Amino acid sequence: MPRINKSFNHRIIYYAKTKKLFVVVLSIALIGSLLLLITNASSLFVQTELENASLSNGATKLSDSNASSGTAVVFNDLGSGGGELPPKPNLDNTGVQSGISLRKEPGTVISQDNTLIENVEFQGSVIVRANNVRMKNVRILGSGVDGIKQDRGYSGLVMEYMEITCPGCQDDVLGNYNNGVYGESAWTLRYSELSRYPDGAKIHNNQLVENNYFHSNQRVLGSNGLLAHTDGMQTTGGSNNIIRNNVFATDTRTDFDMGSNLMIQNEFAPVKNWVIEYNYFSGGNYSTYFNDKPSYGQGPHQNIIVRNNTFVKNSAQYGYTYPIGYNKQICYTAIDVKFINNKLDDGTLLNSCQNT
Repeated sequence: MPRINKSFNHRIIYYAKTKKLFVVVLSIALIGSLLLLITNASSLFVQTELENASLSNGATKLSDSNASSGTAVVFNDLGSGGGELPPKPNLDNTGVQSGISLRKEPGTVISQDNTLIENVEFQGSVIVRANNVRMKNVRILGSGVDGIKQDRGYSGLVMEYMEITCPGCQDDVLGNYNNGVYGESAWTLRYSELSRYPDGAKIHNNQLVENNYFHSNQRVLGSNGLLAHTDGMQTTGGSNNIIRNNVFATDTRTDFDMGSNLMIQNEFAPVKNWVIEYNYFSGGNYSTYFNDKPSYGQGPHQNIIVRNNTFVKNSAQYGYTYPIGYNKQICYTAIDVKFINNKLDDGTLLNSCQNT
């Protein structure tokens, strides 16, 4: 009989057992990862909350009930070491990006969380009834009261490279139209062109509006026989908002028959924690309008910073900001509204009791 090499035989058995164990462990790992992905219980990437990190360069935290940690981060003045601004928005660098082909769809309701929509022209208004929807390179030809509306109770909408307009909106013509963008909870709007709606956007809470071009608001005729009050953007109450590096060329009428590029008043809720910086304002009865009427019962505006903005000289009928105005100077007396380094387009620093 041939001799059996016991050592060699043992190595074969050991290798077989080791290989089997490796296959079992690998199979369990793959099945576990697949289950995590299917259930959305986690991801294969480590995630961290920005709000828990150390903040620098003047970034601050604000309370935000919609954020997972209960706080949100507001970043510092970009002109103080926090980064560089992109070019001033215009018709060439906002809206749908060059070379993108859009497929045509009717107006719609989005009801699935985390939906991504790209490269679409909606021939009608869009309603968002979902959280964390993202839209990029989308044109909306609004046909309803609002071009795009994030319904109450939903948040996290991000809109980039959008064109939001209203073909049916026309000066002095009857129509039921209000806002290009509307939503009461957190949303973001970047690199977009908004036109023709009476109000470009209605601002509420925890919203970021940057690098957009607002123009050609139309004063449609309401069913009450009155022309719509038009603003580039407006709020009637809201907190924790950033309005940065936008261009407002919203008044195309020679009679100045509109409201403001930016109207902020506290009619239905307090106004707190706003940063309004590096914007370009042109036109209106007043280019910017800050109103905290005591009769509203919401208290004065709080922690409103208006800095490094440019106002087109002599473009407004009454002044660059309300409630002063007739001498076209900024001199605001309400509590905790700070004007810092705002200028005319010829470089002249606005003469103001608080514009430092």
